[in-house]
Amino acid sequence: MLCKNHKAKNSKNTIGVLITNLGSPEAPTRIAVRKYLKEFLSDKFVIEPPPSRFIWLIILNLVILNIRSAKSAKKYQTIWTDTTQKAPLIYMCENLFEKIKKWQFPDNKNLKFSLGMRYGKPSIESAIEILRKKECNKIIVLPLYPQYSKTTTASTYFEVSKFLSKWTTKPELCFINDYHDNEVYIDTLVASIRAFQLANGKPDKLLISYHSI
Repeated sequence: MLCKNHKAKNSKNTIGVLITNLGSPEAPTRIAVRKYLKEFLSDKFVIEPPPSRFIWLIILNLVILNIRSAKSAKKYQTIWTDTTQKAPLIYMCENLFEKIKKWQFPDNKNLKFSLGMRYGKPSIESAIEILRKKECNKIIVLPLYPQYSKTTTASTYFEVSKFLSKWTTKPELCFINDYHDNEVYIDTLVASIRAFQLANGKPDKLLISYHSI
């Protein structure tokens, strides 16, 4: 966990909790996917192109986006249950977000929550603005990446810091880098697997897939 302390004039102990994830295109269409990929692949934390960023941006806009957008859109269409609805990742994050807001936190009831995606909508900028309007003098940033990666976690930290720098009165910032080895997190995963097996039967093999860079 990375924390930065700032003196805040706000006397209330209002803690903002910013939950973030990668994000998704707004629709499974070539235009929407192109917009999303442009933002994603322009991120210097994701792509470190030699020898020049300027050359990379030319290649990205003239070649890669024209080819990859259509192909990726077709893949998104296979997982988008309803093209008129939100992306599966956004839907699941919002569902989780609503459950978190309803959770009874015994230690501190003065918690304010917001949800922001690193790319696309709802944006991190809009999520931070929500916390600013709620006069939070401390912000805990929880990226939904159990393991640390520069391409995801560090990129999120940079984006959050960029927008917080615009605040007149800087809040205390606590950034959770990772939690892959947290016992509560591991126990929760184990419980979900056991609950599934109890309902559907225990298979001969258990295959666990995770995103790794």
